[in-house]
Amino acid sequence: MTHLKLTSSILVLLVLSSSLQARVWTDEKGHTLEGDYVRLTGENEVVLLVGDNEYTIPLDRFAEADQDYVRNQAELKVAAARVALHEIREWTSTTGKKIKAKFVRMHEGRVILIVGHRAVRGEFSKFSEEDQGFLRTNLEAMGRGDQIPSKIGDIEPAIEDAPRVAEKEAELETEVGDSNRSPKKCKSRCKRRWFFRISRCR
Repeated sequence: MTHLKLTSSILVLLVLSSSLQARVWTDEKGHTLEGDYVRLTGENEVVLLVGDNEYTIPLDRFAEADQDYVRNQAELKVAAARVALHEIREWTSTTGKKIKAKFVRMHEGRVILIVGHRAVRGEFSKFSEEDQGFLRTNLEAMGRGDQIPSKIGDIEPAIEDAPRVAEKEAELETEVGDSNRSPKKCKSRCKRRWFFRISRCR
């Protein structure tokens, strides 16, 4: 765990130290522009911060050296995002409830987390702004930003707030083994308890 945290910190420092420095960029015709690298989009476009404005420029318009620089930065951001997403961290609901868990994946606008060997899930819109920003930043860095709901209306509202997670953890349905498997289906008169949400079926 300590080694993982150190690796994450080193990757973040590498990304910050290289991406927050202004760079002189050169296009295929020799024209230059000074700006800060922000990110590489899924459409292979480079976002630069020039002054207070962001500009989006196709990667293939840059000189070869700048293209290599961008690819290297993108790889560093992906690596840092992957490590950050798989660390155990404290998650907070919009009502202030907290849980320590590890992110697994997004599924139909919901966040799948692992608490020990148990899988719990909660609606993206029910997480704190900090947690939403954490997921958005890291998933976008990995080219998976389309998994984030574009607006709250994309997700059906919660039926009711879940009780304290610590007290109900033993009652959560689990996804044993492979975290990519779908959650168990409800049986007759069963109860499924989700992080920040309770869903009952009879």
